[in-house]
Amino acid sequence: SHEIRTPINGMLGFLGLMRKTGLTQVQQKYLLPVEDSARSLLNIINDILDFSKIEAGQLRIEHEPVDVREVIGHVVRLFEPLAAEKGIDLDAEIDAKVPEAVISDATRVGEIISNLTNNAVKFTDQGRVLVKADRVAQSDGDDRLRIEVYDTGVGIPSSQVAELFEPFHQAESGRDRRYGGTGLGLTITKNLVEAMHGSITVDSEPGRYTKVAVEIPCPVADAGEALRARSTRREALGDLSFDGSGLTVLVVDDNDINRAFLAALLTHYGMSVAEAASGHEALFLCDRGVFDVVLMDIHMAQMDGVETTKRLWQSEDQAKRSLVIAVSADVVGEQERRFDEAGFNGFIAKPIDERALINVLVRYFPDRFDHKVGLPPGPPSASGAAVLDRVAGIRMATGNEPLWRRSVAQLLDIVPEQLRALHQAMAARDYGQVKQRAHHIAGSAGYVGAQGLVVAARAVESAGDRCDDPKIPACLGRLEQEFARVQALAPEVLANDTPSALSSGS
Repeated sequence: SHEIRTPINGMLGFLGLMRKTGLTQVQQKYLLPVEDSARSLLNIINDILDFSKIEAGQLRIEHEPVDVREVIGHVVRLFEPLAAEKGIDLDAEIDAKVPEAVISDATRVGEIISNLTNNAVKFTDQGRVLVKADRVAQSDGDDRLRIEVYDTGVGIPSSQVAELFEPFHQAESGRDRRYGGTGLGLTITKNLVEAMHGSITVDSEPGRYTKVAVEIPCPVADAGEALRARSTRREALGDLSFDGSGLTVLVVDDNDINRAFLAALLTHYGMSVAEAASGHEALFLCDRGVFDVVLMDIHMAQMDGVETTKRLWQSEDQAKRSLVIAVSADVVGEQERRFDEAGFNGFIAKPIDERALINVLVRYFPDRFDHKVGLPPGPPSASGAAVLDRVAGIRMATGNEPLWRRSVAQLLDIVPEQLRALHQAMAARDYGQVKQRAHHIAGSAGYVGAQGLVVAARAVESAGDRCDDPKIPACLGRLEQEFARVQALAPEVLANDTPSALSSGS
């Protein structure tokens, strides 16, 4: 697992850093498919590794407070852009009987819902996908959480339903070629559900619909556990305005790429960074100077991160104790308890997410985080994405707010011309031009944080790519509506006033 994931994690890390270097539009165009391909490869790797873990009997189920509404909301937000690109609706319905929090495994519940939603969106070309949650009373008093994912997609013949849960299998070879995938998603889902003492059923009619229903035990969490679930949820940051200047960080990792990525990321926030390629080297450096933070890789040759940390605590003056953050691809379950016993102050999973890293640092250095008080969320777009995300736009402009404002002004000039060209291309049935013009709008909108406009433009681009003439007018209408929203908010940006109506994130 470690050896397979490390190279792809390094690729994703440096691709993320590359986006911070002020790329041209052409460079951005080339970078995005590389990132998408890398993430797709990581998803395949994760599927195979999860399946191997299940086969080896190493699957563990945790029992912790789970905020079901937040888990479903996260999954829906994750797949909204893909659904919008395909021109389908993605909604969620959660019955009032579902408790604020239940005792289950948040990671596994999220994985189950994500796998089912991914399949539903993938195999639906028109109509909708609906994720529903309900609490089902049982005669024995053991109530269950029922999750249903319904779609109006291609459907499955009843004769093939049983085969869906076989590993590396998809219903039709034609669908394999069209939709891709490992064929492990439903196999993993079924094993997860059964490991949680639940059940999974499929009801489908070819060409009309598919409904997959999962039921798992859901003991209700008490008030304190529910509060803890909500507090965990609210730790997510809306902005990454973290001032790391003056902080010293030691990055300990025996992989050159991982060290270089973390060093570059931390330097971006103003921190001073030293590197150690082994546990022994880390102890040597810590013996000669005190670091504010040590990012400790767990899987290292000769002496791993846990042993290194234990020795660090034995040798270091308690009054000068550094914060030591564990970095690992498997910080769950027994591993987390092992890290806690070793004295770690926090955990970050690989591949390292920039937001998760800053989130950990904020816990110990809260005065260095600017929460952007006074910038309340503005009105969302029709797609639910931000109309103009000021924080994201300024970040794309490498922190240069005047540059962001100029970019917004340029967007207002560029899009009307592109919209006129789109209408002409549609009238001429020139789908290549439809796709190209929509792609240009999406790229330009992304640079300024006009996320709703990006989603709408991608939907037009996707319809053009499929030469889907009936859908293009409706998608184009949504694109024009999103641009009208941007135009309505833009005067506040160009007037250089406090953008109180702008979103600070979606």
